[in-house]
Amino acid sequence: MKSLSAFLLTFALRKARKKYFTPKEGDVLDNDKDYELSPSLNLKCPVEEEIYFSRKVFILNKNSEKNITMIYLHGGGYVLPFFSMQWKYIDKITSKTGIKCYCPDYRLAPKGTYKEAYELLLPLYHEIIKRYPQDKVILFGDSAGGGLCSGLYLELAKRNIKLPDELILISPWIDLTNELVVREKDPLLTKAGLLVASNMWSKGTSKMDYRVSPYFGDTSLFNNVTVFYGSDEILYPSIDAFVSKIKNNQNNRIYLKKGMNHIYPFYPIKEAKEATNIIIKTIIR
Repeated sequence: MKSLSAFLLTFALRKARKKYFTPKEGDVLDNDKDYELSPSLNLKCPVEEEIYFSRKVFILNKNSEKNITMIYLHGGGYVLPFFSMQWKYIDKITSKTGIKCYCPDYRLAPKGTYKEAYELLLPLYHEIIKRYPQDKVILFGDSAGGGLCSGLYLELAKRNIKLPDELILISPWIDLTNELVVREKDPLLTKAGLLVASNMWSKGTSKMDYRVSPYFGDTSLFNNVTVFYGSDEILYPSIDAFVSKIKNNQNNRIYLKKGMNHIYPFYPIKEAKEATNIIIKTIIR
């Protein structure tokens, strides 16, 4: 049964929808500024900044002695910067596991596209596996960031580059054609908003290109993937179709939570605790 905290969250998210994710065709988005990490977040982990290809990369616990490095790609429909909620969650995961965590500030649409994201992420990934050759490497992303992680995974496989040891996805936006976006229970995301954002991010490239929509790539390559999603999110049908392709691999772990909204593990609700514990165990195993 859905917890009271989850019910209250759904109500709050419906009220917040207009502030969160309603881009419209022709909108001028003021989202191309250098991201500044606010000290008011009071993160537990020490954070350093490095510059890669003119983009900031925030590194939590850079001097950790644990042989585990995580790369976190944030969600936000490819048009929104990091949320404080995301920082709090990644800080919690990083502090509890003691690992290093790289958080690249990839350029957002419409001025940024998937091409620029790959131009940043491929050399960054190369640098990380070169810098920490003995480390277990994890790709972790939510929503759009989960889709970007999945596309990057397929691109690494195509280039015969050492793959991450784990891929952790929370409500990944895996199919930007939006053909399977049919549910209306989602209190936050809208089909119209997703369509506008996907047009800007793909920018003339077919939305069936695996770098844009990993759903259409060679899904047999996905190994050691952990996926979390909710039955009440607008992306549910596409994520469900994706996991049906990868679930026969026993190394992949699928967690569908009934009645849950988009990226539910990030919220302070009862149902999130179980997901967070699984994520922590997956990282340190």
